[in-house]
Amino acid sequence: MPNLRKRLRKLELRREEERSFELPPGEGRRLMEEKLVAVRLRMQPEIDSGELVVPDVTAEEVLEMIHAHLEESRVRREHYEKLSAAHRWGREYPPR
Repeated sequence: MPNLRKRLRKLELRREEERSFELPPGEGRRLMEEKLVAVRLRMQPEIDSGELVVPDVTAEEVLEMIHAHLEESRVRREHYEKLSAAHRWGREYPPR
């Protein structure tokens, strides 16, 4: 019984930690914009010297690229899951 209580307490603490990482509405966008600015500032010396040409990217464009990549990954994953299921089916029922 003490082990069960200990495990339940750990699960409860983990759940509380996960909730603490949730961002209030709009906060994720602000953080992403801050990261874009930080990357641009870090690369500014190369931009000023002409070694690097950086397109002006907005947060909306970054979100669109992320969503497109996630959608592409989802389609690819579904395709591979279908191939895997078909391959497993063939092994589970070998011809006699």
